[in-house]
Amino acid sequence: QESKARLRCGTKEGRLEKLSEVDEMLDSQRRGASSSSSSRVDSRGLLFKAKKFAASRLSDSRTGRSFLLSHFGEPGVAITEALKSSALKYGDGRTARELKRDVLKLVTKAVLLSSNGVVRELGPAAKEATFACLSGVLEALEAAYNDPVRVSKLIADCHDALLPVLQPHVREHNWRRLTRVFRFYGDYDFVRTLLNDYDAEKQKLAKAIRELAHPFEAELRETSRFLARRLETRLKQLHAVVEAPSLNLLLEHDRGVDVLATFFHKSALAKHLHFLKAVDYFESTANVSLRAARAAQVKDRFFDADPSLFPADIRKDVDDALHSSHPPPLRTFDAAKLDAKRRLSAVFDASFVDSPV
Repeated sequence: QESKARLRCGTKEGRLEKLSEVDEMLDSQRRGASSSSSSRVDSRGLLFKAKKFAASRLSDSRTGRSFLLSHFGEPGVAITEALKSSALKYGDGRTARELKRDVLKLVTKAVLLSSNGVVRELGPAAKEATFACLSGVLEALEAAYNDPVRVSKLIADCHDALLPVLQPHVREHNWRRLTRVFRFYGDYDFVRTLLNDYDAEKQKLAKAIRELAHPFEAELRETSRFLARRLETRLKQLHAVVEAPSLNLLLEHDRGVDVLATFFHKSALAKHLHFLKAVDYFESTANVSLRAARAAQVKDRFFDADPSLFPADIRKDVDDALHSSHPPPLRTFDAAKLDAKRRLSAVFDASFVDSPV
């Protein structure tokens, strides 16, 4: 209680000092405790909670800057300020302040989890998605030509890979911060606007991220080569689409989906195309909570809101799958996908090649 009182009313130096003291206490407990195992676990839990409390106070105040400086130097502060400035230009003051607070809280939680061995290292999937996102964002910030669609997708993939890492160790309101931050800064319209219109923030982010990522240059170079190989594969797919267009080939290519959206824009089948994109998004995550939430969104949007889209037997199969299993199996919407593709293919095969699209 005394520590909490000091944190509430102390100076920023006092808060930083208290966090340091608690850190030292926990390290000492980890090295030299000779009490029983249960006592060690209890003490460690109490000290870890105290550190989490101290970290939350840091991110709620001006001492957040001091915390960033101590762990990430000037580049860390520059990134946070550039993100806030771009959010202010794109949105409003309240949104920018809330996002900055969310970023600071996420950073302090991440440092805390890492420094105390709660999360020792990222798994292969999370590490690959993180480096791919970092490499892709840097390339877009530094290049004269950029692809907002690609950057937005890399950010979304990074979110989906990091969320399962964070979820088991923080409360719901904290991991939801991650989703809010990634959703805003990974939104296609925001990414496009940042890369094309916000030159000051773009240059500041590029410089700061490059400095902060310097220790990982080898990994970033390898990731960049991997992304280049993947881009080459995508170009080959695009060539195949041009040579012999088919519905399936276009659906498998992100730009091909955009072409289909234009083709079916005024068609009654446009909703079936949107359905396929939503199901692809549902199937793209292995995270249990995310999969359940996305399945509910698909059902609400394409089955409950418009029962005429699919036959009664398909709607019943979807209902049965969602009510009998948690999380929903990946095959939940298979029958509906086949039905949607059959309807789309009939129109595509008859008129796509000769259409102005």
